[in-house]
Amino acid sequence: DVRTTTKVRVLGGKQQIIRIDFEEVKELTSSEETKVLELLRDLIGEFEVVVLSDYGKGFLTKTLCKFLIEEGKFSVIDPKGKDWEKYRGANLITPNLKELSEVVGKTLKNEDKEVEEFGKFVKKVYNFENVLITRSERGMTLLEGDKVHHIRAKEREVYDVSGAGDTVVAVLSLLKANGYSLKEACELSNVAGGIVVGKVGTSAVKLYELLREIRGKVLTLEELKVVVEELREEGKRIVFTNGCFDLLHPGHVSYLKKAKELGDVLIVGLNSDSSVRKLKGEGRPILSQKDRASLLSSLEFVDFIVIFDEETPKKLIELVKPDVLVKGGDYKPEEVVGREFAKRTVTVDYLQGYSTTNLIKKCKGLT
Repeated sequence: DVRTTTKVRVLGGKQQIIRIDFEEVKELTSSEETKVLELLRDLIGEFEVVVLSDYGKGFLTKTLCKFLIEEGKFSVIDPKGKDWEKYRGANLITPNLKELSEVVGKTLKNEDKEVEEFGKFVKKVYNFENVLITRSERGMTLLEGDKVHHIRAKEREVYDVSGAGDTVVAVLSLLKANGYSLKEACELSNVAGGIVVGKVGTSAVKLYELLREIRGKVLTLEELKVVVEELREEGKRIVFTNGCFDLLHPGHVSYLKKAKELGDVLIVGLNSDSSVRKLKGEGRPILSQKDRASLLSSLEFVDFIVIFDEETPKKLIELVKPDVLVKGGDYKPEEVVGREFAKRTVTVDYLQGYSTTNLIKKCKGLT
C-alpha cells in the first residue's frame, strides 16, 4: 500500500539543475517484517554478497539489517542518515564524504588526512571490517583492515552524478562475489563510477565501456565476444575492417574514417607481426603490432582493435558477424574474405598517392 517513490529531474542542457521527489516514508509493520525475513532465509544461501542499499524509506529495519549482516555473507552497506548502529559489524560500508560528515557531526574537508582519520573513527565505533569513502573528484579512500588505500579518480567532465554511488556499489559487489580482492574491486568500481558521471541521467555502465577505460581499445578474442554481444543488445550497427596498417599514413586515416561513417562502432582486425611477414615478406612489418595498435587507438573513430595471426580475418569476421564489412577499393565485393558472415559488404576507395610500400621506397631513396 506504499506509493512507489518517483523522481523528476530538471535538466538545463546536459546538466541536472534540480530533482523533485514524490515519496512516502513508512516503516515495515511487524507482520511485513516477518514475511520479508522468511523470504530472505529461503534465498540468502544462493548468494556470495548481500548489498543493503538504504534509501531511508523505512524498509531496512534494524532487525532486517542485523539478520543480513550476521548471516555470514559479505555485507556491503550503502548507508543513509545519522544512525549507523543498525549497520554494526558489516563487512563494508560505502559512505560518500557528506554522509560521513553527517554521522561524525562535522563538515569534513576532502583531504586525505581528515578522511582517513574519521574513516578510522567510524570503523572502530561500529566495528566495520572495511570502510570505503567515495570522494567525488578526489576518487575514494579504502580502509581495508589496517591498510589505507587512496584511489584517485581520472579527471573528466561531469554531466550528472545520478547513480554514481549505486554504480560503485554494484560493480565492487559483483567483482567481490567473483573472487577479486577488495582493493581490485574498489579500483575498478572507481573507474565505473567515473564513466557514469560522464553520461546524462541515470545510466548503467557497460562492460565494453569498462574494458575500454581500463585496457584501452585493444581486446582479446574472448573480450571481443562479450563486447559484440553487448553492442548487439544495444542495437549498435557494427562495422568491421582489417589490415596491416604498417606506417600509418593519410590514406589509412581517410579509409578508416569513411568506414566508421557506415555504422556506429568500428572494429579493426589488425594483422599480427607473424601474419604481416607471411603476407609481405621478411623486413615487414616496419612497426611492431604493439606500435601499430597504439597508433590506431589514437584515432577517435576507431572503437576497438583485435590482433589476429591468420593470413585472413575470416574466423574473426565469423565471430563478429558485422552489419557492414569494409575493404579497400581495389577489391570487388564478391572477392572480400568473410563476406558470407556480414549483412553487407562495402568497398571504400583509397586516397590516391599513398601506400606503405611507396613510403618505404621513398625512405630508402628508391623513388
